[in-house]
Amino acid sequence: MVDAIHPSTLGSCFVSEESSFCTTGTERRCFPMSDTLDYEATQAELDVKNLRPRPFDALDPVKGNKDGTVKLGYYLQPPPTVLTSGATVDGDAACPLAVFARCIFGGQSVFAGTTVAAGSGAVGGFTTATGHGSRFPAGQLCLVTDPDSSAGLVPARILTRSGDDVTFYPHVSGALADASPVVNLWTFYPTRTNGRSLSVAIAAAQASAHQWRFNGCTGSAEIKCEVGGLAQIMFDLKAANWEGPSDLSLSTADASDPMAAPLACRNAVLYLQAQGTTTRTNYKVDSFSAKLNFGNKHLTTLTGGTEGKRSVARVEGLTDTFAEIDVTFALDTTPDATWWAQRTKLAAMLWVLVDDANGARRTVLVDVAKGIVVGKPKHAKGADGLIKTTIKIRARLDDTTTPGTELAEAPFRLATG
Repeated sequence: MVDAIHPSTLGSCFVSEESSFCTTGTERRCFPMSDTLDYEATQAELDVKNLRPRPFDALDPVKGNKDGTVKLGYYLQPPPTVLTSGATVDGDAACPLAVFARCIFGGQSVFAGTTVAAGSGAVGGFTTATGHGSRFPAGQLCLVTDPDSSAGLVPARILTRSGDDVTFYPHVSGALADASPVVNLWTFYPTRTNGRSLSVAIAAAQASAHQWRFNGCTGSAEIKCEVGGLAQIMFDLKAANWEGPSDLSLSTADASDPMAAPLACRNAVLYLQAQGTTTRTNYKVDSFSAKLNFGNKHLTTLTGGTEGKRSVARVEGLTDTFAEIDVTFALDTTPDATWWAQRTKLAAMLWVLVDDANGARRTVLVDVAKGIVVGKPKHAKGADGLIKTTIKIRARLDDTTTPGTELAEAPFRLATG
């Protein structure tokens, strides 16, 4: 026996996108939030109940299929590289959070940025530098430079792209300036199908024989942006197979997190408005939470699989909404009279921003291009004895962009940069 600190406090963690189901890919050192890492390895015990002549003559059970769970929280940290025009997109080693996000969402879109071509800037569109149009497919999230010097880089969703000509939402305060920067963002979105799986490996720093590897992982995630907190994403994974506890040669050497610093929610901005409203107004809210329906599940098999599972697939809740968002704010009857009563199509864009020591604007962005308020808005006593209004927004497929791709039609997008 040995007294060893749990690896959620002192240890190391590794993630890979599997090369095939339950086959570990290239493992990347990752840095989940302290004390959020929780894991359990289980294996079914199949009871044997033969006819016996005496009571309580229980027989040894037979071991069945393995299962497991892994839960962990991760700060929504931007990648180390700001995606300006000449940038090189970071790989997974420098952005391990991306492995978790794309395997759960299914889709990832990321490119270097661009600059606005001379004479092309408008309030809702521009021409990229020559040949850069392909970096901005419909549905891509990015930052454009508002000509108002007090605004700087602000978020935008690409609506259309033809060659190097793009349009975006929402509009800025005036025509984009010649050569002004357009910074691209890592954009994650739910795909219609999702066969991606990942592995998670865990090592205790004080016990070399207490190491685990969970394979064939899939599951769900929850995004948290709270007053006085850091932007976070919580992953809840189910594993198809595991090995451990044993020495799996996982390193617990000291290592630095390659990603940029976490973002405090102190400067959060929410654009919440009818789809046709293209101006930007910060709608002041007390809280914003999103319940996401990923629908990821293991498919079972009797033969040819791993521990009774043959793959990962997106199969549950496919006729339901992908996201339901609860928003609470000061007393407002507009949601009753228009948003809910008239089924107003809303756009919601939650933006968390921090300007780092080098003057770069780092961003976390949640985007719902089309949503409707469902359920009668609630008006109840809240903080400081004030009446608070709470609405529930149900996300629908995006119909504001050029249709045809999963990114363009995505009902929900998460971006970092």
